[in-house]
Amino acid sequence: MEMYSLCELQQKLQEWNQKNGSTLALADNEIALLDDISQTSIRDQLMRIDMAVFGLCLSGECRIKIGDKEYTFTRNKYLVILPGQVVQVVHHSEDFRPIFICCDRKLLAEVTQFQRIILPLLLYIRCQPCEELDADDIAWLTDYYRLLFSEMCETNNIFRKATTRALLQAMIAKVCNLYARESSLHNTAGNGRQEEVFTNFIRELSTGYKQHRDLQYYADRLCLTAKYLSAIVKQVSGLSATQWIECCVVEETKVLLQTTSLTIQQIADELNFPNQSFFGKYIKKHTGLSPKELRRQLQA
Repeated sequence: MEMYSLCELQQKLQEWNQKNGSTLALADNEIALLDDISQTSIRDQLMRIDMAVFGLCLSGECRIKIGDKEYTFTRNKYLVILPGQVVQVVHHSEDFRPIFICCDRKLLAEVTQFQRIILPLLLYIRCQPCEELDADDIAWLTDYYRLLFSEMCETNNIFRKATTRALLQAMIAKVCNLYARESSLHNTAGNGRQEEVFTNFIRELSTGYKQHRDLQYYADRLCLTAKYLSAIVKQVSGLSATQWIECCVVEETKVLLQTTSLTIQQIADELNFPNQSFFGKYIKKHTGLSPKELRRQLQA
């Protein structure tokens, strides 16, 4: 399975662009815009994406698999694929017309670092990557695309990099607001302390879930009691802290089972389980399948 960084994708897109006339705009190896994939060779490929992809479907239909779930990307729907996710384009209709904004992993981290609510929303988006939009949302998203395209093609602008970054940051904030409207996370905006606790928990979790599944570890890292941390996380997100931990571990397990040739024992070691038996029981408890059964299902 190929790992696609933005630079690698850009190289392939440039080749396709030269052969087939697809519209492609680039900016300093940080952002790529694309409005036609019909002539590309990405269909049926299983890819692990090392970038963020923001997409809007203008017409037609595309069936796309993200992780172990398949989504139907149709007119007026928005799609977000985050760095590290496994993606496969299963099928797209002949009239499928999307617009895609691809953003380098490092740039995504930079443009979101000052917006604390975005981090938990990005994890929420992993579970709900495809949303339907109303006419107003579609209008401003297409406007951002046109603005980005215009700025990125203006090669004589010495402030092009700063301008495109600012536009991207604004667009990501708007996208996250779309998802916040559909989740309980929008309620955090009025409570700075709860928002801070939840965001700090998610930040610790995003780097620690492979080694630590104990709620007490995260409570200690944040200098809080486990009971208080659990209550805040539940109130802000609708999920308990333990559920967030379990979700991260299970999703990473699925990625490793689907995209690597690691043995079950090696995956158990990678995720810091004491032994293969304990790992197997944990995964069966949360998925209903043993790791071997889950691998067969994911690779079918």
